[in-house]
Amino acid sequence: MTNLHARALEYITNTGGSPKLEEFDDDHAPIGAALREELKAAGKIYEFQGRVRLVPADGKTLRSQLKR
Repeated sequence: MTNLHARALEYITNTGGSPKLEEFDDDHAPIGAALREELKAAGKIYEFQGRVRLVPADGKTLRSQLKR
């Protein structure tokens, strides 16, 4: 994981843990959507109800919440 990935994860935490997809992408423009896809592929985040959320430290997430 790069420093950019770590900062994006910190951003999610600092925005209350579930920023809207559009907010995440806009705040990380022009690479927001690509960065989000990399973090999903790495198992660090998931999308649920139009928001970005961190995967819990224990790695447990409801299957119904995962969109990969």
